[in-house]
Amino acid sequence: MTGGTIEDPELSKALPEGAELIHFGDNAATLSAYLAGQVDVLVTGNTVAAKLAAGNPDKALETKFVVRQSPAFIGVKSGEANMLQWVNVFVLHKKLGGVLNDLSIKWLGQELPYLPSL
Repeated sequence: MTGGTIEDPELSKALPEGAELIHFGDNAATLSAYLAGQVDVLVTGNTVAAKLAAGNPDKALETKFVVRQSPAFIGVKSGEANMLQWVNVFVLHKKLGGVLNDLSIKWLGQELPYLPSL
């Protein structure tokens, strides 16, 4: 895995006894090691994995488990109640209509995970 990522502390806590965790300096080195067969398992974020899978269909990447959920958020300037309401309705509409799930499958190769709300 790439050292210093959000997956690092989570995986370090859950690493099975006898397993060796190898840290690489950046995503490029991590991916190169995986593609060259220097490591058996790749631990990375879903966007990195999706790009790797798209560019290397012969590798038949498959998600074994999620180390950590890391949702992205939309920020709205404080006091912009109308904009906040518009964004919330837009996201809800796209979620209920299946558009967000379709985009998640297309770009990340997986179903849309749970979306947190306030």
